[in-house]
Amino acid sequence: MKTPAIQNDFSYYRRTITRQRMSNHNGFEHLDTREVTNELANRMSLFYAHATPMLKVLSEATSMFVQEVSAGLCPPLGSLAVC
Repeated sequence: MKTPAIQNDFSYYRRTITRQRMSNHNGFEHLDTREVTNELANRMSLFYAHATPMLKVLSEATSMFVQEVSAGLCPPLGSLAVC
């Protein structure tokens, strides 16, 4: 996913909708046709989320390191120096 901000924005939307539902004082649940249902929101969240965030970060860091070494920005792999 190229834009991780969409996951944060969607999480904010879900929290806001939940707060609005909880603060409904008159007991009448207003169903807005523009509002995403809880089930759909959960499915969308799983679609946007990374299955293993730590593995994603590790693979990105490894790819960046390999690119830097290939470009000659870092010393050879044998020296184990930090770039």
